[in-house]
Amino acid sequence: MHWDEGFEEFLKKHKKRKKIRRQDTIEYYRKLFKENLEGRELTSELVDYVVNHKNKWLRNVFRHYIRYLYFRRKIPLETFGWIMEVVPSRTYESRVRIFKIDVELFKKTMDFLRERHELYYTYYLIMYYSGIRLEHVVKLVETYRHDEVVYVEMMDDYSTRLVCFDEFCRYYLGYEEKPCDWVYFPKDLLKLLEKHGGTKRDRSKVSDYARYHDLLRPKYLRKLHWQIGKRVVRDKDVLRFIQSRFGELKISEERYGDLLTEADSEYPKLAEVLKKGLEDTKYLERLLTRRK
Repeated sequence: MHWDEGFEEFLKKHKKRKKIRRQDTIEYYRKLFKENLEGRELTSELVDYVVNHKNKWLRNVFRHYIRYLYFRRKIPLETFGWIMEVVPSRTYESRVRIFKIDVELFKKTMDFLRERHELYYTYYLIMYYSGIRLEHVVKLVETYRHDEVVYVEMMDDYSTRLVCFDEFCRYYLGYEEKPCDWVYFPKDLLKLLEKHGGTKRDRSKVSDYARYHDLLRPKYLRKLHWQIGKRVVRDKDVLRFIQSRFGELKISEERYGDLLTEADSEYPKLAEVLKKGLEDTKYLERLLTRRK
């Protein structure tokens, strides 16, 4: 068994179901493979070794490699089927988790960052208004090029990265590792974005800063945006589109709907509610606790 470029290509482009595009995941898989599988012969003893290994992620790496071997016609269907049957994939615990956002902590955080750290305040504002992840907003600010013309696959057409309307803008990020295409935000955030555009910052530094100063962690901004959005946007697929949660879209919407136009239509209403929630803590508390 040997890790090669062909296997990496398979993981990124040819693997069935969800492709693996995050480079840190690829590197972790490579590390597991090199430590446990590199140079070993595919035998029943190796299969037993993988099944009983304490790190269950090894099962995933091994199953992916077996699929790759079958894809390359290196093993027969009988061998492929037997291994897929006896080597279970990594199991995931399915638990419902309750995320109650501390509104007072949110207000404290935004006030603190507005006064003490304008760059991080910009990050938090964009996450709050768009629902994107920290890694996405860091990449957005770092690579900000408002007038660059790019091909947008979902439109099958070219567009400038920044598209602005009367009340809001959307920026095409086109990030693939954890997909993020359009980033929605109010037009008045442009000054901050243009001021800090080109600034590079390690996302872990942002989380460390929040932890050190007892602020709301960046990951909760996406959850807060969702909790507010589902009370404002009627069609949850439109909200999923705004947050780039493409893997959760219904097939009918993904294939046949015009979610970009619908998101453009719905976002001003959502942005208005988000703005009011940012300015009025009591309103935000009532909004999050009311029954739909």
